[in-house]
Amino acid sequence: MSHIETDRAVEAAASVSGRRKWLPELDGLRCIAAFSVVLAHYDPLTVTGNSIPEIVRRFTLKLSLANIGVAFFYGLSAFLLTYISLSQTNGDQSFGIMRFYMRRILRIWPLYFFILVFNLVVTGPLLNTPLSGIYKVENTWSMKHVWLFWGFVSNWSLALSGLSSFVDHSFAGLSAVWSIAVEEQFYLFFPLVLVLCLRSDRRWTRYLTGGVVLGFASRVAFLVVAAALSINHRGGYLYYATSSYLDVFAAGAFTAYGVYRKPRWFEMWQTRAFHPLFGYALIAALFAIGFIWTSCLWPPYTFGTEPLGMLTDVSWTAAAARPQPSTS
Repeated sequence: MSHIETDRAVEAAASVSGRRKWLPELDGLRCIAAFSVVLAHYDPLTVTGNSIPEIVRRFTLKLSLANIGVAFFYGLSAFLLTYISLSQTNGDQSFGIMRFYMRRILRIWPLYFFILVFNLVVTGPLLNTPLSGIYKVENTWSMKHVWLFWGFVSNWSLALSGLSSFVDHSFAGLSAVWSIAVEEQFYLFFPLVLVLCLRSDRRWTRYLTGGVVLGFASRVAFLVVAAALSINHRGGYLYYATSSYLDVFAAGAFTAYGVYRKPRWFEMWQTRAFHPLFGYALIAALFAIGFIWTSCLWPPYTFGTEPLGMLTDVSWTAAAARPQPSTS
């Protein structure tokens, strides 16, 4: 399920004079992020240890490409939604919070709730056989805690799993929707912050810098809590916490502001910082981050590896903020 706006007609309609109607670079980034996630989860029962699909899958897991892809999805979502909103406020349309909420509901809820009901009604009972005790536990737990999925907060169940005596037992068909829960929580607060930012250019720096700081602080706080309350230092999966991605969302929104409004400092940075070899250096940096991140995604976490999340945000921001022509 896509986490980002894909309606090109909306992008075109939101365009005003002197701005690009469509950003094709985003399609390329979307494709890379989506394909990396698909490869990482590709695990057919018939592959052998030396088959090409299995080798490719191990390669994506070793470099954490799926995890970096998730961060890219969130950053791209914030970028595109901010870019469209800025276009609308400068054009014939005005930014409306209720219209924003309705578009998100119509885009995500039908498919999300179909997947949820299908897993609860079909997949769960099929797996719940006398010979599959583990599936029986997962199905029973999932039905008892179904409110986590109906309310789009299932990611917090995974994030808190292993802290104190709480353990998440949701089966794979439902635990996989955690990223949608993060996205929906972002959608809930994003328009409110955007309205505040639109009132003054100075507020963009203030609020979005605050988001970056809060995201970093949240991950540090999770490290402290996990060390104090986790079972055998294995709990506290900060990877699933919404607050862990605040800086990702803030970086995407701030980059959209720079690309669209083109403040002087942003154009100067674009002109001076970029080099033809920059793209290759960025790819190499992401591969290096992914390789190191593989052993740091899950507990026990260390303070020395926490900045990797911030480096991923910076890499995404640099990819989206490359010099762009002012017209399509």
